[in-house]
Amino acid sequence: MFFFLAAVFLTVFACPVSGDDGDDEFAAGKEAYEAQSYESAIKHFRKAAEKGNAEAQFKLGNCLYQGLGAEQDQAEAVKWFRKAAEQGLAKAQFNLGLCFYQGQGTEQDYAEAVNWFRKAAEQGLAEAQSNLGLCFYQGVGTEQDYAEAVYWYRKSAEQGHAEAQFNLGVCTGKGLGTKQNDAEAVNWIRKAAEQGLAEAQYSLGVCYANGVGVKKNRAESRKWYRKAAEQGFPEAQKALGEPLSANMFRLRLIFHLAVGAFLLALLVKTLGKLVRRHPRDVDDVDPDAPQARADLRWGARLIDLFFETAVVNVLGGYVFLFLGMSSFWEEYLASNKLWAEEDSITSFVFSCCLIVLFAFILDSVIHWAFGGMLGKWLFGIKIMRKDHKPLSFKDSFVRDIRVFWGGMASGIPFLNVITMYFQYHRVSNGLQATYDESLNMDAVEYHASPLKTFFGFLVFILMIGSGIVVSKMGGPLFSFPAWK
Repeated sequence: MFFFLAAVFLTVFACPVSGDDGDDEFAAGKEAYEAQSYESAIKHFRKAAEKGNAEAQFKLGNCLYQGLGAEQDQAEAVKWFRKAAEQGLAKAQFNLGLCFYQGQGTEQDYAEAVNWFRKAAEQGLAEAQSNLGLCFYQGVGTEQDYAEAVYWYRKSAEQGHAEAQFNLGVCTGKGLGTKQNDAEAVNWIRKAAEQGLAEAQYSLGVCYANGVGVKKNRAESRKWYRKAAEQGFPEAQKALGEPLSANMFRLRLIFHLAVGAFLLALLVKTLGKLVRRHPRDVDDVDPDAPQARADLRWGARLIDLFFETAVVNVLGGYVFLFLGMSSFWEEYLASNKLWAEEDSITSFVFSCCLIVLFAFILDSVIHWAFGGMLGKWLFGIKIMRKDHKPLSFKDSFVRDIRVFWGGMASGIPFLNVITMYFQYHRVSNGLQATYDESLNMDAVEYHASPLKTFFGFLVFILMIGSGIVVSKMGGPLFSFPAWK
């Protein structure tokens, strides 16, 4: 009996253990998986998983989760992820955390997701560190803690995880959980963008467009917008389209300005015929008329400047408002942002050029039709050529440019005052203003009839009154956001 028990003892305890932990089955499954023979792979993974092989359990869970080699079964996948996770496999812990986070294969449980993300993150898994940081940033499954979010984002980012790099850049740019630093923020966003993360590419484009953390560079901005747009990122596609929309908007603006100027010219021409027998008739001017006195010239000049400002900046622009409420006007109201998003200096210069050009055309048309602006009407002054012929539209336009270039209407108060004083001194000494003299023109006095003076004054009051009314309807046409 003793010998029998001893034999049994030796058989049970002395025989060598086989040590089969499923490594061979796992290796076979991995080989089949790489050959895309998923049915064979899942059979080998299952055998190894049932023997406790953590890697096989993880792989089996992945196959079941995706439906590779077997019918998709996320609940079964979660079961195998948990077995591998409980053995400390970081990848399985992360996947199990994702399942809890998304509520796939199990009930959604953010706190449990954070628990498994943390276990994997503490083992150094970059994906888990990034997701754990996101949970702290959003306050999902745990209390919101930006500093803790940045801590985990940084750990993941330093391992090259693109989403963590981008999120760390966002936190750094906003100063959430860390010191605000635009340059460092752009550095992390760039790292993510260079790995192809569309959101980071778009954000880097925004940084270059606005000069945040980097020198403003439109070409570089569009380069990164394009990279994100090619991946289907909608904001980037919109950003690429907006400059084109802005340019089309400007072309339409120029077109409507031209139409408005033409219609205004016809209106002024018609009024001129009502007031005078013909715009080119100068019979009411004595060929020997004296040169206009300096005090009269500058009094008329001040009224003209005030009148012209009201017409150009308010009424001239709002001609378009009364063109049947055109689609242009609706587009202008809806597209203000296009100007703000463009380079402010470009918008400002473009707008100024439009205003100056419109002022030149309007001023020239009025001179051509009436022989002078409102101030000259009121003070009995007419601008003529040396041969006593009236100014043509071309003459008036060239004179306007010369006056503007000479500083008389530059819009710079200090320069205007100096120039006007200099010209006043010349005229006081019996000379013509430099711009008139260089163009062989004279400013002469004539007898202005009371009817014409009254009509001019009435038009002046009506224009200013209308300007105030129209401006209250929406503000001057040229008050673009880029000016503010």
